[in-house]
Amino acid sequence: MSDTARYLNVFAGVAVIVVNQLANYLPLNGRTTGELALGFSVLFPVEIYVFNIWFLIYALIIVFIVYQFRNFRAVESLTVPFLASCTFNIAWIFLWHFEFIILSLLAHVGLLASLAAAYLRMPSHPGSIAGHLSVNGFFSLYLGWVSLSTVLNGAVVLEQAGLLQWGPESIGHVVLLIALAVAYSSWVSLRQADPLFPLAFIWSLVAVAVKSWGIEQVAYTALAAAISLALVSVYITARFRVESRLLAP
Repeated sequence: MSDTARYLNVFAGVAVIVVNQLANYLPLNGRTTGELALGFSVLFPVEIYVFNIWFLIYALIIVFIVYQFRNFRAVESLTVPFLASCTFNIAWIFLWHFEFIILSLLAHVGLLASLAAAYLRMPSHPGSIAGHLSVNGFFSLYLGWVSLSTVLNGAVVLEQAGLLQWGPESIGHVVLLIALAVAYSSWVSLRQADPLFPLAFIWSLVAVAVKSWGIEQVAYTALAAAISLALVSVYITARFRVESRLLAP
């Protein structure tokens, strides 16, 4: 059974990478994933390079499926949520590119839920740096990014319904969303003692600051938020190292 699970993980992980790459290189339905996202005015003002984080996620998918052949026991409980996340990811790509926006949000919520399930099942002590990066690092970064993108997908649904629109009058809403993102990321990171979870948020907030540098309220808030989350990450890392030394036999 373990061999079957391993190869299912390989197939699902490779399928996600192939489908996502073809969606951008063809591109699927005439536009790339990022171009579609930037076509909606409600999205945060970000540089398009922010979507390059997907290349890191693809690399970590490969690292994860390779690592499972070395230590499947450490990832066995993650197989079902990982397979579910791959299914929802692929479904979201097709629904998003063909602009079934409400259905794409449902797929995105499914992706978020499956990654959250995997995140909560991660081993607390992987036993090695390789294990930590291959499993914990992968799901921490992936869940952080999908947490953000789910909110944006939901905002797109509200925009299409005429309930939300980006403009100078909504700067306060963006500042509030940035504050909520910092609170959420800090809460998860501190609760799980996870210094890697804020990385996707930091990356996105820096992109917001760069793109909106002419809008001081947004730019300075995003930059301050990124620095705050970096400090949270450093604090957790330092605390973990101190506790490890204190608890060492």
